[in-house]
Amino acid sequence: MAVIRKTCDTCGQPIELRQLGPDKWRPYNPDGSRHHCAVNASEAARAAGVAAQSQAQTQSESKLRSSAGPQDRADRQMDAEPGAVPAAGAAAAPGGGTMKWVALGFLLVVGAFLLLPRVLNRDGNADTAVTIPEVPTMSAPPTFGSSGSGSGSAPAAATRTPKPRPTATARPDVVPAAEAPSACAAFTNQVWAQTMFDRDPRTYADLDPDRDGFACEELPYGAVPALWTDRIPAKAEQVQLISTIDGDTIVIRRKDGRTEHVRLVGIDTPETGKGTRPLECYGEEATDFTRQLLQQADGKTVWLEMDQEDRDRYDRLLRYVWYQHDEQIYMANDAIVRAGYAERYRDTPNRRYYQTFIDGQEFARGHGYGLWSACK
Repeated sequence: MAVIRKTCDTCGQPIELRQLGPDKWRPYNPDGSRHHCAVNASEAARAAGVAAQSQAQTQSESKLRSSAGPQDRADRQMDAEPGAVPAAGAAAAPGGGTMKWVALGFLLVVGAFLLLPRVLNRDGNADTAVTIPEVPTMSAPPTFGSSGSGSGSAPAAATRTPKPRPTATARPDVVPAAEAPSACAAFTNQVWAQTMFDRDPRTYADLDPDRDGFACEELPYGAVPALWTDRIPAKAEQVQLISTIDGDTIVIRRKDGRTEHVRLVGIDTPETGKGTRPLECYGEEATDFTRQLLQQADGKTVWLEMDQEDRDRYDRLLRYVWYQHDEQIYMANDAIVRAGYAERYRDTPNRRYYQTFIDGQEFARGHGYGLWSACK
């Protein structure tokens, strides 16, 4: 397995690009865990491996020259000097000038073997235009966050408008990689694509062309909409988002002008080191993630849904935080857990979405998202 060591252009940390197949690379941390920055591993590996590839090609040509028989050398001499006569004894050399034709035939066979899977679909039939099923999409990576409490009117059902899925071409090998149509073009983040793939691997098989279980690995992380509903709960209170304190705490303003701190119920993100609690692994990353996601809430508007408890011992509102973005409905609590920035909160009487959080945590743990691979 080929390994290229370099520095990640996103976070500046040392990484290893490991080759898994032809033009297939994946970034890893030096300790062997997966590196989760949005790294175009194949492009970086090609750039970093130009010198190594050139050297290997030179060595290969040198070996071919050294193994060539007398007739091959005579052939090259005649090519270089028109009218030249091969040296005596060259004609008697076994194998003669056929070696270059054998090598050429071998290269043609290997080339056909590598290109055949691209030309044929999985059933062995020639592809013309394979239509990929439509799925709901997001225009930008969704984010996490939460807001206040109370009552208010939620918007009417948000209709999910799927964007047209591209079709796979019969000759993807003749299209530059950066321009080639891809099933992943319908998604804006890898977590969303992976969720759909895990739900129905057969329908969404094109999201995992190398069949390694990871869908759309080139996409960045993001949030997944609330797949079990298409509307914000009717009793949720509409409020305005003011700021994000940490991964599971935000500040909101109610319609009467009161400002409240809201604790996202049912989940627990790592501590950021503020106050009396020490900094925990992935605390700062969870805070940034929640802040970025909630900034995408349309009009900085969020909705707060109460379960069994109204407030905690710090007088914070305990709520599920909903928001709308790009005609999709999100519950921030679930999105944060599913992306690997929080664990489900075990000791709580607020259990309306308890199984949802369990499923999201197992999904994130299974794929090594966020704290599940960064924190040991």
